[in-house]
Amino acid sequence: IARWFRDGGELSAEQVADTYSRFALQIAFGAGALAARGYGGDPRGRQEEDAALPATGVPATQTRATVTSEAVVDAALTLFAQYGYHGTALSQIAEALGVRTPSLYNHMRSKHELLRTIVDRTTAGVLADFHAAVDDLTDPVERLRRASLVYALRHATHRREAIVVNRDTASLDEPHRTELQNRRREHEHALRQII
Repeated sequence: IARWFRDGGELSAEQVADTYSRFALQIAFGAGALAARGYGGDPRGRQEEDAALPATGVPATQTRATVTSEAVVDAALTLFAQYGYHGTALSQIAEALGVRTPSLYNHMRSKHELLRTIVDRTTAGVLADFHAAVDDLTDPVERLRRASLVYALRHATHRREAIVVNRDTASLDEPHRTELQNRRREHEHALRQII
């Protein structure tokens, strides 16, 4: 940058930032990284279409948070609850996580698998909460009170899950749909036995 000022060149703030970014890249990755990314000697000759470097000058892979399978399921859960299973594209899930769509396949097999995981965990959680609330009780009135309370609390604290399970379970393929519907029926029958 000092050379440009010394030689009488005027640099805009963008050009100064670009030169600084090139310098930082050279330190971090070596001079070969600059040539591979299309950077030449004059900062005004930088290829603007270089998508690998955002405006910060830091490679995009260094600015992203690490994506986990749990993060993918959570993003899918939020979007499924908001737009529905069929109304959500994998590209929307990837965008929510700040990754490219093909990267999702490192953490899941398919959109259908995401739905199955959400419905499976939710129905298992509802049934486990139910049994934890009533199994040690004998008084039917108290069992019914606790079963109702735990069910209401579950829906109040797991709103996204409740929306997805109640609306999108029918989108599951067989045999998963039947397995998960049987779990819901098991809960319903256990509640009816109390009554």
